[in-house]
Amino acid sequence: HNTNPCKNTRRYATTPKERFLSAEEMARLNAVLTRDEFWCPQAVAVIRLLLLTGCRAGEIVGLQWDWIRGRRILLPDSKSGPRTVWLSSAARAVIDAIPRYAEDCPFVFPGRPPAKPTAAVPYQWDRIRREAGLFDVRLHDLRHSWASVAAMNGVDMVTIARLLGHALVETTERYAHLSDRSVADAADRVSGRKTVRIYLKARILPAFGKMPLDRIAPEDVAAWFDAASRDRPGAANRAFEILRSMMFRAEEWGRRAPGTNPCLGISKNPRTNVARFLDIGELERLGRALDAREAQWPETVAAIRLLALTGCRRSEVLDRRWRDIADDAIKLPDSKTGPRAVPRAYRHTLRRARPGRVPVPALRRGPRAIQPRRLLARALRRCKARQAAAARPAAHRGQPGRDGRREPAPGRQAARTPAPPYDSRLCAPGRRPPRRSGGEGRNNHRECDGGC
Repeated sequence: HNTNPCKNTRRYATTPKERFLSAEEMARLNAVLTRDEFWCPQAVAVIRLLLLTGCRAGEIVGLQWDWIRGRRILLPDSKSGPRTVWLSSAARAVIDAIPRYAEDCPFVFPGRPPAKPTAAVPYQWDRIRREAGLFDVRLHDLRHSWASVAAMNGVDMVTIARLLGHALVETTERYAHLSDRSVADAADRVSGRKTVRIYLKARILPAFGKMPLDRIAPEDVAAWFDAASRDRPGAANRAFEILRSMMFRAEEWGRRAPGTNPCLGISKNPRTNVARFLDIGELERLGRALDAREAQWPETVAAIRLLALTGCRRSEVLDRRWRDIADDAIKLPDSKTGPRAVPRAYRHTLRRARPGRVPVPALRRGPRAIQPRRLLARALRRCKARQAAAARPAAHRGQPGRDGRREPAPGRQAARTPAPPYDSRLCAPGRRPPRRSGGEGRNNHRECDGGC
């Protein structure tokens, strides 16, 4: 009793080695494997299977043909006991391309003699990793890379533990931070630069701006999140995602100890989706209402039509300038999700070449949205002309105006084809016809004659 000789023996301190291949490192390794596939096919096939299955090196090197059953590998004895390895289509293609040495040879990768598995993989791997520039990558790190890809793609820890053959789920918890980090990266991409700046200035910096990064504790984050959730729960969730991503970056840059993100373990507020869509009938009623108010509020109607035709946010339409409008798209230098371009599906709503057309930013009052005085004067002249044409008696419509042009009949649009350069019925002989504006033949006004 109590005579264990190993009881008071202190073991050497070990540092956990977590090395994962990035996408760029995967590409370099694949290039070297593709090049050496003819010269050392066994080593290349072993490395590819390690990358595609997450198995240990000994499990793949000692693989036998009898253990392969369709899309599964039945390992009778592994580090954690018998287990099943599921093969993807890519892993199965690698196995199908391996020729069998002999019918009486049980090993998929036989050595010399064939009665034993190959022992040349470690030597070949040392050469391959040096040529790929992966000097610190071990064969077992390929297993870690497979698990890291699974974690970053949203696979839960229990499933990863079963795929890796871990007897305890706690062994797989080393990959939990990768799953959280992928969620934070997604939130960082979705938020965009403009949203990050807004939430940093309004919510994060007032609470943590004067605190060192390594002094922010989970209690501080929990108190801040509870206070921010009282008035606007959705905004608190978005600010929380940005703060969590910042803490992960602090760990990567050495400003905090690894695994000390104070945002882990805090649940976000439940979200209620508010979605309202217009059906065909509602869109028709909206279009009729816009047509009725176009003469009174032309800029407002144009803005609403742009919102309906482009799917942009309200501020993205109201803050636009002429320099942001290209021939094929609307260029948004800084939107909620960063710079982007909206395809130009609005040719009938906004035409820059039409004289007198006022851009949409005239709706937004502010120093950045003030339009040139010339454009505003044209808009006023156009509205006055349309109001005067609407107030003119119906008997006078269709008769020649002051400039010798005919007005459109009631309820009909102006002609879209330009009139001939000279008409003897409207001008006296030997007299040049009046000069016409550039907007004639391109508008669809119902009240005015197109001269506005």
